Formats: sequence, structure tokens, C-alpha cells
Amino acid sequence: FFGVLIVLVVLTLAEGGNRKAVRAARKCKKMNKTFEGCLEKGYKSICDESDDDNEEEEVVVNHCPTDFPNVYYNGQYCCKSNMEKFYEPQGAQCDGSVIQRDSMCCAGDQYTSCPGGNCESNPAPTPDIPQCPASHPNVYYNGQHCCASNVEKVYAPQGAQCDGGVIGRDSMCCEGDQHTPCPSGNCASYQPSRSKRESEPEEAQLNKKESRKCARVEKNLMKKCDYEC
Repeated sequence: FFGVLIVLVVLTLAEGGNRKAVRAARKCKKMNKTFEGCLEKGYKSICDESDDDNEEEEVVVNHCPTDFPNVYYNGQYCCKSNMEKFYEPQGAQCDGSVIQRDSMCCAGDQYTSCPGGNCESNPAPTPDIPQCPASHPNVYYNGQHCCASNVEKVYAPQGAQCDGGVIGRDSMCCEGDQHTPCPSGNCASYQPSRSKRESEPEEAQLNKKESRKCARVEKNLMKKCDYEC
């Protein structure tokens, strides 16, 4: 009799355990569905933050200051002008043309040392240089014209400045001749301003209450449902 009783008790406990397991699985499934909705709304998971910590540090690029935006002298100095000074002993590196990274002279000697020791030109337009219009956003022809396209027109006589490559300030040709004069005579390329929504991180689309709820759901998934990153 006692043997039968023990078997019945074991079976009852096992059945109760199975029911608990089924309820727990259903609860985990529901939490997982809720968490997926959080991710779709832009919630940043703890796992994502951990991945960010493990990523290699981004290389910091030093830029010339906005009032001396043009790098030269192999990155050691920054020039106020986008033109070289003419100094015959230095040849092509000081011939009065558009300033480049390997140029050795700065027009008017208006220069400053690179703050970090090795700079790139500042991509932002200087405050005193107006921008090209949005319809023709790409500056070329040493700031005098603005092109609708971001590539050059191919015109062999002008060599590398009209070879169909990406258009730059010192380019001489605009693809399709879709250009307009710079309104001020000396422009920088158009830089669209980012809207407030574009500049906010995705998680900002969730309000604080929703973010806290999503965080609780994720922690419960890890604690009760063996959820791992």
C-alpha cells in the first residue's frame, strides 16, 4: 500500500511540475514578444551596450579649426586661405594654386599649427564663406561655381581636374554642365542641417515610462527565461 501511495505522490508532484513549466514557458513567450516590440520601437538592449564596449575605439581625426580650415605642409599646419603663396624655390608646392595637403606655402602666411600635430582639412564651411544652394550643393572651380552633381565632367584637356572623378573645390568641370555661379563669388559646399528628430538617438522615440518597462522586461527575460546576449 505504501509503495502505491509513494508512486501516486511522485506522479502528482511531477504533473504539478509540468504544469508550472508550461505556465513559465507561456510567460516567457509573452515577455519575449513584448521585448521584440520594444526593440522595434528603438529600445537599446543591454546586449547592444556590451557590444559597443567591446568594439575597438574609433580613431579620432584631428581637423583644422574653422577659421583656418585648409590643411597643408603634410598635415602639420592649417591655412586661412584655400590658395598657396607663390614662392618659386618650392616649385609646384608653392605656385599660387589651390592649396593641398602637400603644399608648402599658405597665401598671406595666414596659418596656424595643427592642434593635434597631424590634421585633415575642416569639412565644415567657415562662417564667413556662404554655401552653395541646395539645388547645386557641390562647390568647384575654386569656389566660384556650384554643381548639381557630385562628379566631374570628363574633359581631357583639363587632366585630373576633369576626369569624371568625385568633384572637389579645385575641379574645373561639372557633369552635364549643370552648374550655377556661386551667389557670393566664393562658396563652400552646401551642408544640410539635421532636423531635431534626425539628431536624436533612436531610443528617444520611446518615452521614459516605456523605456523603464522595456528594461524590466529584458531583466526578467535574463533572470527567469535563460535569455542571453
